[in-house]
Amino acid sequence: MAGFLYKTGSNIVPFPQTILKTLDAQGFLNYDTLMQRNTFWYEKLLASIINTFFVALIFIPLSFLTQLDWRILLVLVFFGYNLFFLIFNKNRCLGMIVLKTHWKDNHSYWDYLIFIILYTLSFSTLLFYIFFPLDLFLINMIFFQIPTVILKKTTLHGFLSGNMVGIKNI
Repeated sequence: MAGFLYKTGSNIVPFPQTILKTLDAQGFLNYDTLMQRNTFWYEKLLASIINTFFVALIFIPLSFLTQLDWRILLVLVFFGYNLFFLIFNKNRCLGMIVLKTHWKDNHSYWDYLIFIILYTLSFSTLLFYIFFPLDLFLINMIFFQIPTVILKKTTLHGFLSGNMVGIKNI
């Protein structure tokens, strides 16, 4: 159909019929958003593993320089690491950079700060326990993180801090 067009930056070009359902009321679609998808659960997990690796690289030398309990120091390093990326890279951490993901929407620094605090609390469940090692982590994963990822397509800390959703260009 010749009447349907879409925008790519400042260009307007004919639009293939296979995707006509996704056009807005004006008959236009931002092609860039068509080529994005929400991150999968394993990409969220892998980003956290990558971040934890870099936090460990920072933590190890610092642990020899202070008398703080190692768990407290590790949580502080994790928080500082994420705060660094909030200030200098709009909350796009090394895990996101390596995986080539980014946030779907721009959020306020307040939303990002809430995200970092909740992300750090979630991380700290790896280090502290009540009855046996990793009990808080298992409760966090089974009852909070996994159901939220399934239902809301983002982690609990992402949802509570303004529905922050990670996306990847395809």
